[in-house]
Amino acid sequence: MEYLTRSVLLCQLVLTVCIMFLHLVLIQSGSNTVANVSCVKDLGVLIDSNLSFAEHISHIVAKAHARACLIHKGFFCLKIPLVRAFTTYVRPLLEYCSCIWSPHFKNGIYKVESVQRNFTKRLRGMSDLSYSDRLAALNLPSLELRRLRNDLIWCYKILLRCQLIASLSLVLLNTGMVTAVNNSLKGVATLVQGLVFFSERVENAWNSLPRDTNFNSVAGFKRFIAKVDFTTFLNDDFM
Repeated sequence: MEYLTRSVLLCQLVLTVCIMFLHLVLIQSGSNTVANVSCVKDLGVLIDSNLSFAEHISHIVAKAHARACLIHKGFFCLKIPLVRAFTTYVRPLLEYCSCIWSPHFKNGIYKVESVQRNFTKRLRGMSDLSYSDRLAALNLPSLELRRLRNDLIWCYKILLRCQLIASLSLVLLNTGMVTAVNNSLKGVATLVQGLVFFSERVENAWNSLPRDTNFNSVAGFKRFIAKVDFTTFLNDDFM
């Protein structure tokens, strides 16, 4: 059964890759030729040929920087209202579909984090503080931490069937690691080795969750992981 499951998943992956990268072949339609492109947009996410999402990250970071600058230029008030404007109008740009494109390499992580880093540095009385001190003073989590929490929330929704996504299409459960906790599921998600996809990113953080984790509801799970220390899974080079 395990062999069959892995075979089915592998076939799905191969089929998906073949469909996504047929852009290498020029398609002829009468006298018209479909352009050969290395990057396409699907549901607001720019997908490049090597799945690095570098173009998408550059695009959203530039857009977020511009919007953050407009907030500083257009409003002269205390830092708390400015922070609320940032979390309302800027941060969503950097978190839309983050489970798909969340960067793995340090340059991508730093590029996304630079938006919040620069915005908080320009706040009144914050310029002399380190980034970690500014986040603590403003009660803000880093963007990297928020992406990790978002990964965990989506993992919860997939495994507990809160989303209409077949769990085997994204993850392979290691049955030896699955346990029932408060009538819910706790397990390890693995995928083809060497590919830093959602399931591989979330694996270690998911398995580190305490045994008393609240799995009763999505809201309860969100509140619980907001109190869990995930610093061991974050890059502290940029703090």
